[in-house]
Amino acid sequence: MKKLVVVLASLVMIVGLFAGCTTNTPKTTPTTAPAVTTTAPAGTTAAPTADTVATASIATDDASLTKAVGPTGTWLVAIKGDLTVTSDVVVDGAFTNENTKAPGRILGFYNQDKQGVRTATYTLTAPKMTIKSANTILKGNFTGDIYVDVPNFSLEGSTVTGNIYFIDAAAQSSFKPDAASKVTGTQTLKK
Repeated sequence: MKKLVVVLASLVMIVGLFAGCTTNTPKTTPTTAPAVTTTAPAGTTAAPTADTVATASIATDDASLTKAVGPTGTWLVAIKGDLTVTSDVVVDGAFTNENTKAPGRILGFYNQDKQGVRTATYTLTAPKMTIKSANTILKGNFTGDIYVDVPNFSLEGSTVTGNIYFIDAAAQSSFKPDAASKVTGTQTLKK
């Protein structure tokens, strides 16, 4: 009887060994995040295009914010609490809003509930922020000066504690603050 148990145990181990050594692996299809192809705004020189991830970037410090708002960042940049950075912020690159399919970027410095109602607004503090992405919308607060180099910069439910300087009359005339937004400083052409 003991020999039978040893023989059966040996057979099970041999079968298990051969089953573990087979080369048949299940075929899987790699998954990738959806991508957005960047393009240059009309009337500008096209920079090399790059595919960028179409999900939001949540910035937590200088480095992650710089990457998120740069030309290889995302169309939606968020902070989930007040954030102070020591370097200048440069919002650059051409993006497509994944929700509306329109060109543009959103700087979302707020939190919202399941119905999309804003429940908290956060403040980004930096020495200066330069907007080089056309159709950028700031949804949240900014402390520092903003330099707008492109058309159609908007504020939605935002307070800018500082000045806004525009590179030209086109950038200034296309600036769109909503009724809930305010700028504590001046709004003038950059000299």
